[in-house]
Amino acid sequence: MKLWTVWQDYAATGEGRTLMARIAYAESAQDALAGFGREFDPYFSGGAEVLEGVQLNAVTQALFADAALERVRQMEGRANVELAARFHFNFA
Repeated sequence: MKLWTVWQDYAATGEGRTLMARIAYAESAQDALAGFGREFDPYFSGGAEVLEGVQLNAVTQALFADAALERVRQMEGRANVELAARFHFNFA
């Protein structure tokens, strides 16, 4: 099992956005996407991006404190880890 980061910046109508990310152990990228779908909704898995390891990008940095991401890196391989967050806003 390896740590995977799955994230999405979803904006359907242009009036709002939903940022979602999950960092957790999985056997493969497909398993990581399945976990993302269970956490947020399988609908969002279709447009999500997935990479192995703890990823720093606009979504993960908006959702998680740097200290939390660093702590997950330090615990990799030593502890069961699951980090997930969603941030939704709409200006309509």
